[in-house]
Amino acid sequence: MKFLCSHCGHLDQPGRFSADGEELTLTCLRCGKPTFHSPAPLEQQRSQRTPLPQNARVTLVSSEMASNVVSIADLSVRAVASAKASIPTAFEVPEGHCPKCLQTISASPICGRCGATRDRVDMEALAPPQWLAKSWRDLLQEWGDGAAHKRILSSAGSEGALASLGRLYRLRLLHCPEDPWAQRAIGEIIDTASMSALRETASVPPTSFGWIKGAVALFTLGVCAIAIFYMLRFLRAQ
Repeated sequence: MKFLCSHCGHLDQPGRFSADGEELTLTCLRCGKPTFHSPAPLEQQRSQRTPLPQNARVTLVSSEMASNVVSIADLSVRAVASAKASIPTAFEVPEGHCPKCLQTISASPICGRCGATRDRVDMEALAPPQWLAKSWRDLLQEWGDGAAHKRILSSAGSEGALASLGRLYRLRLLHCPEDPWAQRAIGEIIDTASMSALRETASVPPTSFGWIKGAVALFTLGVCAIAIFYMLRFLRAQ
């Protein structure tokens, strides 16, 4: 994804971005200044949009006869519209994806990544908690509200449901791969989970490690004693 910096005119991928409601802030890699994008109403964008030549293709990869400049406003509008349209089927896995790990699968009934058999996956076990399911439907209705995403991330963190929330955001990306809110939320979930793991490791009392070392030492001494006993017994038999 590329954007045109409003300050220096540099066309490149953003150095970083953040979302506040339906407004995206992108930072230029060259000059470091922010560019703000607020989506106009969908009908207004359609009326102002310049049509591409009939033989042009919109893509994120540079190629002959292709346009690789993506409108951030269009991405925002499409993401919000897709989220609202998905409310009736918010927890269904699209065809062609493993119902357990959500990876793309072939015609084989067994997922090559997680080994799950497509028809034997317990979908009830993968379903989010009731409170999260309700909160997720509410979030889909107000998908362009950055504060709503922060609230559900905070609730999932306090309730220990980050894994379930991450799965829901991954489902969103299956329907709308360029959704900026889902991409950012997944990054925040990964960061939060990593920090939690580091804090838990750091909070293990030193005495626990001492006990483990002591047990290993005793086991090693026992093995050595048994080995010496049988060695002496063998030598006496000679």
